[in-house]
Amino acid sequence: MNPPTFEGQYEPTEASEWLFRMEDMLEDLD
Repeated sequence: MNPPTFEGQYEPTEASEWLFRMEDMLEDLD
């Protein structure tokens, strides 16, 4: 899986929030 991209525009804050949410979801799966 890759964080969403916005037509070439890369926003570190968006990516960081996405990664944080993904880690949270993975922890919930345990």
